[in-house]
Amino acid sequence: MAVPRVVQITPLGPVSYATLVAAALTVRQRFGCQPVVVAPLPIPAAARHDERGQVDADILLEILFDRLTADIVRIIGVTTEDTFADGRNFVFGYAHMRDRVAVVSAARLRDPSQLEKAVVHELGHTFHAPHCSDGRCVMRQVEHLWQLDDLDSDFCRVCSLRVAAVAARSIDSAESLFELAGSYMRRRRHAKAVGAYRAACEREPENPHYANDLGVALLACGERLGATRAFRRAIDLAPTFPHAYYNLGIIFRERGEVVTADSLFAAALERDGDSRSAHRYLGILHQDYFQDSPRARAYLERYVALGGTDVEVRRRLRILTRRGMDELSTSSRRLIESTTPVY
Repeated sequence: MAVPRVVQITPLGPVSYATLVAAALTVRQRFGCQPVVVAPLPIPAAARHDERGQVDADILLEILFDRLTADIVRIIGVTTEDTFADGRNFVFGYAHMRDRVAVVSAARLRDPSQLEKAVVHELGHTFHAPHCSDGRCVMRQVEHLWQLDDLDSDFCRVCSLRVAAVAARSIDSAESLFELAGSYMRRRRHAKAVGAYRAACEREPENPHYANDLGVALLACGERLGATRAFRRAIDLAPTFPHAYYNLGIIFRERGEVVTADSLFAAALERDGDSRSAHRYLGILHQDYFQDSPRARAYLERYVALGGTDVEVRRRLRILTRRGMDELSTSSRRLIESTTPVY
């Protein structure tokens, strides 16, 4: 029996029946999904900015995201409040790519056509469609109402193919679950991410990327034994996959097994196609996380030798060099003091 492809429509605050019906029709007609309108949620005080008379769209997305479950294709929130996002005076809607949640504000929309375009645009983002350069495509970025009016209510051919490919996936497929787990990780719902990654691994047990990312989620939950097993599984599945070596090296370094960690980091460097960026990563990791100045300096110096020009790396090297000289000076003074003859 096929799993129903449900898009949940969540009113945020009071929303008219006509507006919800229009959103539901758009979901059904444009995405071929089953719209389900649920009970309204109040807009929390934390989302309101009284000095602007607006609501923070990002906080609304957080609220919607916490209601996301594996059996829901997408959630779209609808509000009549005026919304804004960081760096924007106002937004007609808002969504982050791949997070499965979107919000649309009807505050500035005058007719059903504008609402339809806003819903299609924001849900389009959740189906991996970025802003489009096609002058008529509904995914073109707009900042004014007249620009919204100039758009078609549907996708251009390129965006349509992209959206259709993602929309065609089963919501309980390994790929869909892996993507959901990634969304949980980005929003720091680590325990939920573990569950989704495990489900993805069960469906595709030979996928090293799934095993590695399960290990990352387990590590974020403090489950180091499980994370170690997941990283070793990823290495067994793909011995040339560098990420699992990096992650396993971090675990051993945290345990104080420096030699083993160095060996794993060396193995990762051998397998990494971008040696320069890899040395930069390991240098910053050793400087900021492990507080290991000698190793940090060695990795970052190698990054520069390989042609790296990052200004931040050079700043870090100056600090590490100065710190090294200070430490050498201190050691020298101690040596002198310890060998000063007594008359």
